[in-house]
Amino acid sequence: MSNGQKLVLICEINPIELACRIFEGLNGIDRPQGLTAAQAMDNVRNEDVEVYGRVMESARRAAEYLTECVHSGKRPQ
Repeated sequence: MSNGQKLVLICEINPIELACRIFEGLNGIDRPQGLTAAQAMDNVRNEDVEVYGRVMESARRAAEYLTECVHSGKRPQ
């Protein structure tokens, strides 16, 4: 590639998967074997609606930020 050219990888961000991974990171746990991210997050919602809401909002904001970076051609910082 010449100077000024960038290679951009565009991917779809699954907000439920992102939320599940945020929750796992915050709690130092892994989702139970065989559960999808949606199933694992349903368990969180059923156990603690407040935590579920905060994690989903965090995932939404992170996905929004990454999307903005892709659209503007900027590298996430």
